Amino acid sequence: DAALYVAESWGQRVEKISTTDGRALWVRSFAAAEGSATTAHEGERLKPASDPLAPFPYTCVADEKHGRVFVSLWAQSAVLVLDATTGADLARWPVGAHPNEMLLSADGRLFVAEANLNSVSVIDTATGRVSERLTASLFPNAPPGSMPNSLALSPDGELLFVANANNNNVAVFDV
Repeated sequence: DAALYVAESWGQRVEKISTTDGRALWVRSFAAAEGSATTAHEGERLKPASDPLAPFPYTCVADEKHGRVFVSLWAQSAVLVLDATTGADLARWPVGAHPNEMLLSADGRLFVAEANLNSVSVIDTATGRVSERLTASLFPNAPPGSMPNSLALSPDGELLFVANANNNNVAVFDV
């Protein structure tokens, strides 16, 4: 049965949804859903998250070959590894601040864009360890601010393209 994995950042949950009939095959809730931000004239500008441990799951990447789903946890600097069949926790891998978009290469490396660090962590999915960190900033030792937020591989898997939202550019790596 084909499925779609959905990360609901503000809903604080991940769902596996059947593409055949649209029903939820499993749901993982991590914290209470967050309401929308509120503003008040001359008052508090942004309502903070009610749960300081809320992970804000950002995206899901299926690893069908190994029956896993990778979930980037924006507020916890981690990638959560779930069992694709049950949604149960398998592992939690530390990465840099504000992981967002991820990409699984054919050779099993997981690329994780880190919006708060100008970087992309490369995870060896066999060990769960960061094997390399790519710097996507405009120049060496640039302060954070490039905000990598999207990834793509060339069809041959040799080039990684990293979109930097705040720089309005694309960094290209021979991987």
